[in-house]
Amino acid sequence: MNVFLDSSAIISYLKGDEKVREVIESADEVFTSSICAFETLVGESYARIKKFRSGNEASAFLEGTVIVPFNEKDAELAAEAQAKLVAKGTTQNAIDVLIAASAARSNIEIVTKDRDYDAIQEVMNLRVKKI
Repeated sequence: MNVFLDSSAIISYLKGDEKVREVIESADEVFTSSICAFETLVGESYARIKKFRSGNEASAFLEGTVIVPFNEKDAELAAEAQAKLVAKGTTQNAIDVLIAASAARSNIEIVTKDRDYDAIQEVMNLRVKKI
């Protein structure tokens, strides 16, 4: 089984979350979005700049992960989902909608700690595993 990690899952893993570690260890292959890679690396860079941490744990983790690039099909899926959400009178964080589109296109269950995917799942063919 393959898994697609969102940023919250990656960050939790890097902080030692046992549930996320188990999901990763049981996976055949681990995927994430190029957007999640960006979000995770921003946090790592900020921590270095502010001298909170000096390591490269996120970079090292991402080296062993399949990074799914955001593409035009993802943009179309995300735009349609966001429009459906707005039509329902709600909105979601645009970044989460973009990440969800990459996971949906890849047809891989997204692993997250983020509740935002609940509403997105209602308007997009997306499999979500909340941990």
